[in-house]
Amino acid sequence: MPSWLIEVAYVGAHGIHQGAESPSAQQGQITTFIGENAAPLVGPGCTSCATYDVTTNTVANVVLRVPQVGVSAQNAVLATEENYKFNGLEVTLRKQMSHGFQFQASYTHSRAFITLPFGINQAPYVIHAYGPNNNYRPERFVANYVWNIPSGRAKGLLGNIVGGWALSGVTTIQSGSYLTITDTGGSIFLGGNGAPNSGGGAYSTAQMAPGKTYSDLLSSGSIQSRVTSGIIGGPGNYGYFTGGSTVAGSALIPTVAFNPDGTPTTSAACATCGRGFGNMGVGAVTGPGQFNFDASISKNIRITERQAVQFRSEFFNIFNHAQFANPGTGANQSTFGQIVGTSVSPRVIQLALKYSF
Repeated sequence: MPSWLIEVAYVGAHGIHQGAESPSAQQGQITTFIGENAAPLVGPGCTSCATYDVTTNTVANVVLRVPQVGVSAQNAVLATEENYKFNGLEVTLRKQMSHGFQFQASYTHSRAFITLPFGINQAPYVIHAYGPNNNYRPERFVANYVWNIPSGRAKGLLGNIVGGWALSGVTTIQSGSYLTITDTGGSIFLGGNGAPNSGGGAYSTAQMAPGKTYSDLLSSGSIQSRVTSGIIGGPGNYGYFTGGSTVAGSALIPTVAFNPDGTPTTSAACATCGRGFGNMGVGAVTGPGQFNFDASISKNIRITERQAVQFRSEFFNIFNHAQFANPGTGANQSTFGQIVGTSVSPRVIQLALKYSF
């Protein structure tokens, strides 16, 4: 099989002392994060509490509990404290052009992890923990092909009609990216801003309900039914949790609340309480995958030795298959669990006519 080639490779990478990576799929961009000046609870870890006679923990006295008094607890830091690692199996099958046909298929099965600054409800309050890197998809398959359709031995007018046709295309199949469920009402008791900042650090993740695991997070049914459910006010993509309220059977509950003495409480109505960090990690679930076909068919017509006309029709998402974007991941936001967009446009058809001379 002289025109065929198969390659099988293991690819591994490891980095240390890297900048915090952007959580918004902006791969390779270093970003700031919040949390290095988180306000500790009253006790041995609060070095400024004795100076300012702080004996209880409230949202109001966060400015007096921070390690660097006078600097906001939400002060953004640009640092190189993160590590990453990647391990992947990569398989490529390639056919060189012969008999008018060319083909290549590539498959990657990988695991990619990166450390991110996460908030916890005890000293040191911010840790740099490994989690799945949301810029990678665990599995990805891409195939591309070109086929110059044979016309047999037809000549003359018939040869001009049946000859010169070519079919080409790209097929992409990939799993969803990792999603981190955050609680925008969390972390204010320790000086957070109640939301994961745009720099992606000191995440206030959601709180798992007792007895629930990550396998309970996704709601039942097909992706289409979950899309419909979220839009009409149902659970959507996840176990239902919105507006800080708990629904029976939900996999998520509001993040833990703290009493003024620093002890956690189950009372969400405590007027002097503040919310802490949740206990979920990064990348608990994956978003919708992708299954897309793009294709093109073209016809070349030779006029003279120096002149030719090409007609080309291109079909993007040729089967008009709905491929959905990631759902909302802010656990107490109104859009939580809702999938309101697509990752690929509906079917698009383009026609082109080119004259070469």
